[in-house]
Amino acid sequence: MTFAVSNATDVDCDQKRTEFVQEWCNQALPERLDDQQVRAVASVHEHTLVTARAGSGKTRTLIARAAFLVRHCHVQPGEILMLAFNRKAAEEMRNRLHLLGVDCPHVMTFHALAYAIVHPEEALLYDDPSEDVPRKAREFDRILREFLRDPARREAVRKLMLAHFRHDWSRIEGSGAAMSRDEGLAYRRSLEQEALDGTRVKSFGEKVIANFLFEHGIPYGYEWNRMWGDRNYRPDFTLKNAKIVIEYFGMQGTPEYDEQMHDKRAYWEKQNGWTLLEYTPDLLVAGDREAFERRLAEDLRRLGVPGRRLREEQIWKNIQDRVMTNLGRVLSTFIGRCRKALWTPEDLDARIRGHQVTDEIESGFIGLASEAYRFYLQRLASEGKEDFDGLMARSAELVEAGTTHFERKSGAGDLRSIRFVMIDEYQDFSPLFDRLLAAIRAQNPDVQVFAVGDDWQAINRFAGSDLKFVTGFQGRFEPSTELPISTNYRSAAKVVEAGNRIMQGLGTPAKPRPGPERGRVAVADMADFLPESPEVSLWRHDILTPAVRRLVAEPLKKGKKVALLARQGYLPFEIHGSSSPRESDLERLLRNIRRGMSQEQQRQLDASTAHSYKGKEADVVIVLDAVERRYPKIHPDWVFARIFGDSPDTIVEDERRLFYVACSRAIEELIILTESGRRSPFLDGLAGCHDSIDWQKLAPQCPSDGDWVLRVGNGEGMGIEPTKTRADMFKELKFSFSGGAWPHWWLPISKRHSKEVVCARIEAAKWVHGCDGLDIRLCDSSGAVVARWVLVDGVPAPVEDGPQGSKRS
Repeated sequence: MTFAVSNATDVDCDQKRTEFVQEWCNQALPERLDDQQVRAVASVHEHTLVTARAGSGKTRTLIARAAFLVRHCHVQPGEILMLAFNRKAAEEMRNRLHLLGVDCPHVMTFHALAYAIVHPEEALLYDDPSEDVPRKAREFDRILREFLRDPARREAVRKLMLAHFRHDWSRIEGSGAAMSRDEGLAYRRSLEQEALDGTRVKSFGEKVIANFLFEHGIPYGYEWNRMWGDRNYRPDFTLKNAKIVIEYFGMQGTPEYDEQMHDKRAYWEKQNGWTLLEYTPDLLVAGDREAFERRLAEDLRRLGVPGRRLREEQIWKNIQDRVMTNLGRVLSTFIGRCRKALWTPEDLDARIRGHQVTDEIESGFIGLASEAYRFYLQRLASEGKEDFDGLMARSAELVEAGTTHFERKSGAGDLRSIRFVMIDEYQDFSPLFDRLLAAIRAQNPDVQVFAVGDDWQAINRFAGSDLKFVTGFQGRFEPSTELPISTNYRSAAKVVEAGNRIMQGLGTPAKPRPGPERGRVAVADMADFLPESPEVSLWRHDILTPAVRRLVAEPLKKGKKVALLARQGYLPFEIHGSSSPRESDLERLLRNIRRGMSQEQQRQLDASTAHSYKGKEADVVIVLDAVERRYPKIHPDWVFARIFGDSPDTIVEDERRLFYVACSRAIEELIILTESGRRSPFLDGLAGCHDSIDWQKLAPQCPSDGDWVLRVGNGEGMGIEPTKTRADMFKELKFSFSGGAWPHWWLPISKRHSKEVVCARIEAAKWVHGCDGLDIRLCDSSGAVVARWVLVDGVPAPVEDGPQGSKRS
């Protein structure tokens, strides 16, 4: 394999080689490559790791290199093996090569290669994205149920999981308790506490309250939104069947927080009929949770709230399905990590013997996981089944033993005849995949490895991937080189700058694409968002739906593709609508946002978790949850993965990368939603490089298919007296008050009544007559005024063509 260059020093030779490949690419390829991409294409004499930032054209580079090898270096297409981690990526590489007139027969996933080597007789378990319940997950759930048929195991699981959901994980040995004051506080602000009923709360004290209410059958809403003047206020707990709110003041002692406590007390004193119950951590810090619960019980009894603790068996029955689903997920992940780390059950047992557990709950779980791992493998063997991890391990064993032939429907090959192995998404490598690659190299020492990956997008540690294969590349492959391709051709300059700031100090920064377009990055503070009365009428305690509807309106009208991205399916805001176990908060939010939109606009709008959106892009990306306990999020289940080396520090590193992945999906505009008082610390690096969303400049975007909304305010120049004199009457009639540019009282009216009937009832209402100055507007749910009156001489006079008539109020 030679290049047409003259004798020169190594530096000159490298430069001339790059210039030659650049000229070849310009003539042979439809897309122009930049200098860094060309250097990667030209690296054909040594093992190469390419660090490719988001949007930098890694697939383009892979394809160009394969085409260069075949069309210029005269490498036979069958001598190239191109490997990806999913079928979509493999198909894209295959199709793009075909468009260049290069048909490489060995473009496939790692699992396809393993299958072609092993040709297993067993039924293969794998997760197909097209299935509602993936096959492997379904089979694992079935095996877990069989595992738990043993009464002793079922009882052990019941005790273990109840203890797990009641435990104070913020104080375990080896985490927050062993850190400095600042580190411990940061850990607790990242730790997501989960109550027995699945409610995610901010602290152990809130979890104790949530558990108490659930265990006593007292229905409640968590952080339901209320309007407090010109701000949003979300008290911790609102009892659904009583006018009682519960606040857990967990950070008393700082002047700012103490002032907030004082303001909240004053607010509730003015709320007619409402009672505030407040609690502080004193008793919990002393370790007396029972005393804390006794005080809560006494306070509720005093206020007439009936509550009798459910029997433990009933509590377990109420949560069993959800808890067992979660347990299955955690055990499946645990076993998958064992498989990808190449740990046999015996290896796991040996590691358990040398592992220092935090407490009996962790000890109980890893003991249970060890049993489940062994049971799972035995069940697969007895039923003639195999999963992909087992298939990968068996393929490596066969290659190690000398089997190098592989055969697929599209053709056969021999690993000894492969000259170039090209790997996509190398940051997702695990010991399991590395074992197969090492086996190939043992049988074929001359094979050259070309790997492309982005260490900033390494977000699959939970699934067993390990960045040591990226950081240790040059130590594992000799001779080798590492090359960057860092220009982000996907995103505008502002978006690229935001990504660099998020990942500052963690590697080579990305460069923006050439051109004048700067794009936009904006941060939206949900604490400043004031929904108007039509929005509150439609969405009630949900402030996220109306806020996002305002944000997406303009880009959708312009035909832009918009993606709503969240850390997980559960959102840190109340989402309006009937919930079901099959529908996540994110799915319900998307349904709310799409309501009343055209089919075309609905197709332009997508919602996804950040994990699932990796590899995709949208013109406008809205990150929905840049708040504490989302970015970063440390779930209490993390302690069950300590045996794999997980720690709060490693989790926060992964969470920062996940946040970067979410933000780097944006092409033109990135909007990040947060909330004052609980901003994600990952936003600190963005100071000075983003705009702020002014909610008042965004008009409400409500569908017109909801109820009527009656709005009553003061006429122009009338001051506040007209509505002030009727305030008690409005309260008695269940009106709500809304501030803003036009303060008014409002009332939803069912649309089962016609406009004519509603208008007649308004004109006949007692509160309408008697004094001048009221401005009365009947609106549809979109906010458009359909009828309007002003009081003149104590009589409602219709306004037909006034300045507000037939327009949005």
